[in-house]
Amino acid sequence: MRSISRLGMGSRRMVVALFLGLTLLLGNACEWFGQSDKVGDRELTLGPSVTHFKFSGDYEINYIRTVGSERRVTLRGDVQKLRDVELRVEQDTLFVVDKARKRFGRVSRRFWVEVVGAAPQEFVLQGGRSLEATEVGAGQPLELLCHEFTGDVHLGGTFSWIGVCGYDSYGEIELRGESQSEFFSMFGAQRINAEDMRAAYVGLECGRLLGARVYATDSLVVHCIEAVDVYYKGNPGIRVVAGNGVCGTILPLRE
Repeated sequence: MRSISRLGMGSRRMVVALFLGLTLLLGNACEWFGQSDKVGDRELTLGPSVTHFKFSGDYEINYIRTVGSERRVTLRGDVQKLRDVELRVEQDTLFVVDKARKRFGRVSRRFWVEVVGAAPQEFVLQGGRSLEATEVGAGQPLELLCHEFTGDVHLGGTFSWIGVCGYDSYGEIELRGESQSEFFSMFGAQRINAEDMRAAYVGLECGRLLGARVYATDSLVVHCIEAVDVYYKGNPGIRVVAGNGVCGTILPLRE
């Protein structure tokens, strides 16, 4: 104590700061190593009206469209990790929110989400790894919103129309099946692979995009602020609106 009291004011503040930093570091380490390695499940039954899904967190999602009465969401992962996940339904919307995505700069332990439900009408993805929903279209409209999403999305089926919006996101969006119309509004480093999603009308608005491959039978409208390469299948009428005097390349794909 005498040696500490002889320190100057600046040195004493440094000692206090170091002590507090070590305390926080040790507490975080104890929390990390104290987590259980036991894998468990959390499950919630869904009603037939739940067709909108909002996912926030660093996890993988698998969506299975049911033709029977089973409708549920299942979380699988470390039992202590699952306690940090908020799982709730409000009217027609399921929310899955990871409340402890990062602690002291590290990503918290992973978990997985599986949903068995009706034909979805909306997916909102924020900060996730991937979405697999390859056979979910049953003639309904579908909206997909990606915000700070860093994984790949795979969607498939028959839709009346599809709307996709990507903002500050990365990865590939793959669409397969049929739709009357598709509209993409992209402002991130994503790539669109929709050459196997046949649509009469395709509209593409982009401020930043790694590239797009689409299938349009009647009309293709491209509105770009930065240069983007667009490849298309079909024999559509093409209209280009070039913002800032740039557009990129628009070329047909070999079928």
